[in-house]
Amino acid sequence: MMILLAIASPSPVPESIASPAAPWWGVPVVAGCFLIVGALLGFFFNRIQDDRHAKRERHARWDENLLSYTSNVVTMVRQFIQDGMEYDMVVGTLADAAVSQMQAGEPVSPPPIGDASIAALDDSFEALMRQIATLKLVAPADVRDVASRLESAAPKFLKTHTEVVTTQRGVSQLHQLHQMATELEEAVRKHFEID
Repeated sequence: MMILLAIASPSPVPESIASPAAPWWGVPVVAGCFLIVGALLGFFFNRIQDDRHAKRERHARWDENLLSYTSNVVTMVRQFIQDGMEYDMVVGTLADAAVSQMQAGEPVSPPPIGDASIAALDDSFEALMRQIATLKLVAPADVRDVASRLESAAPKFLKTHTEVVTTQRGVSQLHQLHQMATELEEAVRKHFEID
């Protein structure tokens, strides 16, 4: 049994399609042009992608700094308030002791102000002011405005707590500092579109 295979021979190319005068270098030139255009487009699109990636990383760093500095400021506001309350407690205790000495007929020397508590209050105030200044450098305008208001309220709180024992004015300023710390948190949440 014999199998005959029919092999088709190539048909002759019509004269209108084949050009006997086509240069031998035409195909490599066209392929080279496509290669160059492809390389240029690849470079261009990679550059765009790298720029977007760098911009995204830069924004992420700024956002991370903003969150870090804001949380530090809020923590320092709370520490500053706590130190102010401790200072008031020390001054009140010393004043009560002086009154008790007077009532007992003992000579009363001026009560020593709690050096440790005033030093802690001053240190927390200075740390808060430095942190607010740092926050204002990296914060957007709406957060910076709240930080500026907090920056102007903190010295009033310090002055009130170092001049007189807690009064209604001191309590009001204490409430104001708490409120400003909350406003700062809300401004940052609004900036990041967090509910």
